[in-house]
Amino acid sequence: MIKLICIDMDQTLLRRDKSYDRERFAAVIPKLISLGMTICIASGNSYHKLTEFFDEETQSKLHFAADNGNYLMINQKVQRVVGMEKDLVLRLANYFDEMDGYYLNMSTGMTTYFRETSGPAYDKVMRYNNQVEHLDSFSQLPNDAPVVKIAIYSRHTLAKNKAIVRTVQDKFSDISIVTSGDEWIDIYHRQGGKGRAVAWLQQQLNVSKDETIVFGDSLNDQTMMSEATYSVAMANADQDLVLHSHYQIGDNESQAVIDVLEQLVDDAEARFMEQYVIKR
Repeated sequence: MIKLICIDMDQTLLRRDKSYDRERFAAVIPKLISLGMTICIASGNSYHKLTEFFDEETQSKLHFAADNGNYLMINQKVQRVVGMEKDLVLRLANYFDEMDGYYLNMSTGMTTYFRETSGPAYDKVMRYNNQVEHLDSFSQLPNDAPVVKIAIYSRHTLAKNKAIVRTVQDKFSDISIVTSGDEWIDIYHRQGGKGRAVAWLQQQLNVSKDETIVFGDSLNDQTMMSEATYSVAMANADQDLVLHSHYQIGDNESQAVIDVLEQLVDDAEARFMEQYVIKR
């Protein structure tokens, strides 16, 4: 039986315009909970942004593995934080500052810090964050709140972003770095990530991989795919993620995730998932 459900947001639950079928989602969540399932939103977005997508009643029923799982909130209380040392954060910032077309913002979980005050990069960051503070330099980052995620808006192609990810990963051994959609690169501590958050929840809830289903579309979802027997990629997913998934459903625009959630209400053993098995 499925006992843990972890859902990415952008390009997974959310349509491209950031909408989703709120009424259907709000209706199915209590039904799943009544069957003994826990539902976690596992997103690269920060917690303060994620709460905008759900009314208070629905929020109270969800767990939030925000900032790629590095800032875990349950019942509005912080349960787990995985951050990076400030020295490492500054070295990464200096490295990217030597190249054109990369715009960094730093999340401490509840606040996002950014240097730009206008322009396309500023607009992009503001679209994904609502608790933003401006800094002239990242050296001004607070010392008492570790950075849980560096999100980098890139003006380069996805192929080039994947290439720089490989280069940076080889240079900095204490981090994990992944592409997140077509325009973003995410960096976090090597002991962080969505997969570690899923594993932590499984341990806390005494849930196995066979009792876990996860949904995603981008490479920041890859680590959680390895923590679930029911690893589900969207039809619109990065093909490199599909390679690490066992199942593939419809796309985000058609609200395929909610379709599956509704089917789980009638078949908590997930036997219906056989139709979505990826045939290699």
